[in-house]
Amino acid sequence: MDEPHLIPARSWPCNKELLIQLRKQKGWTQTDLARISGYSERLISKAESGGSLSQAALEVLAEALSSPEQLIRFEDLTCDPLKLSREFIQALYVHKKSAFEKVRYFLDDDAVFKMAGDPQVIPFAGEHRGIVAIERLFHIFFSVLEVPPDIDHMSNFEFISRGNEVIVWGVSWLHPVGHPLDKPMPFSNLIRFRHGKLFFLDDHFDTDQAKRVVEAAKNSLPN
Repeated sequence: MDEPHLIPARSWPCNKELLIQLRKQKGWTQTDLARISGYSERLISKAESGGSLSQAALEVLAEALSSPEQLIRFEDLTCDPLKLSREFIQALYVHKKSAFEKVRYFLDDDAVFKMAGDPQVIPFAGEHRGIVAIERLFHIFFSVLEVPPDIDHMSNFEFISRGNEVIVWGVSWLHPVGHPLDKPMPFSNLIRFRHGKLFFLDDHFDTDQAKRVVEAAKNSLPN
């Protein structure tokens, strides 16, 4: 009888920035983490270089790095916040009204999105809690704003990763429907991930410029 086909165990790239950040938060050296987790310093060094480890090894490291205040999971150590943040921003400009459906798979059900501005002036401003509220936010956002064509939007943005969070900044040409901007609007986003999901977004932009643009758009409407 032929021997059964053996499927090699899958390995996963480690979020090295988060692993290093969590280890240092505890005041541990690589030697300490190796001793506490039961793995070799060579394996810890490999993980902190972004190398791939088995799921079992990553689960052990996650447990070792957890605390009563902060539960770390396998998904935290294998999440790529930078990649997902780029995907999130790109979806807004490429998929527009369908953006929510494209990014839903990595949104936490209890996510919180904070949008700058006065809700009395900017319809999508304020705090939006939970996936239902966030889906509604996407609908409102693209009912009042549109993406101008023929602009390489992603070239206007910079991304920097810090463990389980990403800072995005740059300028945006998004504008009220039918009212293109004379100049782009500066903005910045703080995006945080938890257990492999996007669970917090803090969106900041030039609210004074936004107010002027929105009011100008309203004033141009026929009475």
